[in-house]
Amino acid sequence: MPDAWLNPTRTSSAAPEKLLALPEQEFAGWALHRCAVANLGTGLAVTIHGEPGSGKSALVRNMLRQLSPERRRKVLLFSATQWTNHADDLPGDEFAMDPQKPSLVICEDLATLPEPKSEGDRLAAWIDRWRANGVSFIATTDRLPSEIPDLSRRLINRLQGGLLAGIRPLSGASQQQLWQSWSTELTLPAFSPDRVPAAVATVGQLRTWATSWHSQPERNQTPLRSDELDVSLETIAQLVAVECGIPLDLLLAGGRSQQLRIPRGIAMLLARELTPLALTTISRYFGCRSHTTVVRSCARVEQLMPNDPPLRQQLQSLRTRLCQTLSADCG
Repeated sequence: MPDAWLNPTRTSSAAPEKLLALPEQEFAGWALHRCAVANLGTGLAVTIHGEPGSGKSALVRNMLRQLSPERRRKVLLFSATQWTNHADDLPGDEFAMDPQKPSLVICEDLATLPEPKSEGDRLAAWIDRWRANGVSFIATTDRLPSEIPDLSRRLINRLQGGLLAGIRPLSGASQQQLWQSWSTELTLPAFSPDRVPAAVATVGQLRTWATSWHSQPERNQTPLRSDELDVSLETIAQLVAVECGIPLDLLLAGGRSQQLRIPRGIAMLLARELTPLALTTISRYFGCRSHTTVVRSCARVEQLMPNDPPLRQQLQSLRTRLCQTLSADCG
């Protein structure tokens, strides 16, 4: 078993996050606790689904912090994009006797699984093997397994045969609760539904919007209506192209060169956060064939950010400038 998969630094080194008891996440949190804490090592399978930014990864990290250090060392955590590169290194018939055998396996961002048919079949076979040996399995995904294009039917059946737990869009009451909590670290005005764009439905989207208010206190004097807050894809693309020093036509052409992967991922991530547009619309605008490209590109940027301060600063700068553009357009 690859050593890098055990006791992953992504989980162990992350600063503890302040999680509120949101009713939209309650069932997902209960399912994680039942699978990984109360019944760890019993072969349960749980799939947590919710929109990007809904708090799936935060719930998983919070669950892992509830485990003892000894149990945490027996956790195997990987993103779906890593599966193909490492699956061949897993032990075969010797798995049941392997002293490094995990008691819990977590696969994040299932919709980004490369070759979802063949690799999905292989993952399903390993889920069978893990569960037969008392290893519990958790998957996170931005949609139901049956809604992921071309995903292996065998894998869909395995996941749907377990426990499916969804995270609902935020209610107004939950938005207010989060807003008030963040006011202890951000300078925010009193909460008002008129200040929140209609497209904001997740914790991540609301956090982005609250941060934009904090960085522009002058906007607090003139709240913007939710129907005035949509950023156009054209504005996002032009700003990212200038910021990253690449021609706009290349950013929109769908090319696969290495120099375009991160800029396009940044643009798609901003489009996903700041517009109400469907992933298919965003994908087509940037010259890509499938909405799964948006999911994978955003996931790539999000995976890089924890260890790349310049990238985080660049992304936040772009968010702030886009919000300033909105203020100027509406002022």
